[in-house]
Amino acid sequence: KAECTQTMLDGTVEELLETYIDMQRIKGLKETTLRGYESYAKRLKLAFKGINARDLTPYQIERFIASAVKGDAQNGYPKQASPKTIKGYVSLLSSAYKMAIRNKLLTYNPCDAVIIPKQKRPDITVLTKDDIPKFIDALDDTTLDLRVVYELALFCGLRRSEIMGLMNDDVNVIWSTIKVQRTRHRMYCEDVIQGTKTERSRRIVSVPEFVM
Repeated sequence: KAECTQTMLDGTVEELLETYIDMQRIKGLKETTLRGYESYAKRLKLAFKGINARDLTPYQIERFIASAVKGDAQNGYPKQASPKTIKGYVSLLSSAYKMAIRNKLLTYNPCDAVIIPKQKRPDITVLTKDDIPKFIDALDDTTLDLRVVYELALFCGLRRSEIMGLMNDDVNVIWSTIKVQRTRHRMYCEDVIQGTKTERSRRIVSVPEFVM
């Protein structure tokens, strides 16, 4: 135990992030969330390579944020990071430090003094009652598979990942219902199939006859 504590105290930011993600994997965090963490950690490890976890400062984190906002083509990140992505970086880093503090391995979280750029809420376009018939008519020009996807979203309130996660056994033709119990996501050119985000998301949905 003493050896493990000493290793963490003398460890780098990279090692701290790896330990935190491993602990979340042991706790059974969803695969999509873990992959998101690993994606964030990849850039954080590059930015703070070789820096001892106890020596990282708020200034170094804010310099990283400034770099991410501008983009970093030299290190393989030509695209500017969005405020949401920046928040993800800092949130992951902060969570790793909180874990170390809870275990009395570190005493200070440098992320607490960091100012994160504010997120701008995206503009949401809502279909009006006049738009819906036009939208449905436009579906005549697409494939049957794609039409079903849009109709399940429009008339049953299913999310894209829930629609992609449906299996034949989830469909009850007699009762005109669909059982939503899993999601499918495309991440890094691979399909990730897992349970719904929350227990409340597991549900049975009534389907209009024309959609069924």
